[in-house]
Amino acid sequence: MEVDQAGFGPWARLHCTAEGTRRHGVQFAILSWNACETRAWGPADQLEPAELARLLGTYATRVHIPRAPPPSPAWS
Repeated sequence: MEVDQAGFGPWARLHCTAEGTRRHGVQFAILSWNACETRAWGPADQLEPAELARLLGTYATRVHIPRAPPPSPAWS
């Protein structure tokens, strides 16, 4: 796997070598690096782990951005 051009930061994206026109990868939210900062995510840093996992899971099912940084949701 390789890190994308943005590098390794709060929202790191790793991908495999492209197969034809498709790339497969995974995106990480590194919480200790302020990935869910309060201006965009509200009190996400104060949620219990299960509730935070549910919030991030909901975000993951709604957002598909293969080549751009993730937008900050306006969930509060």
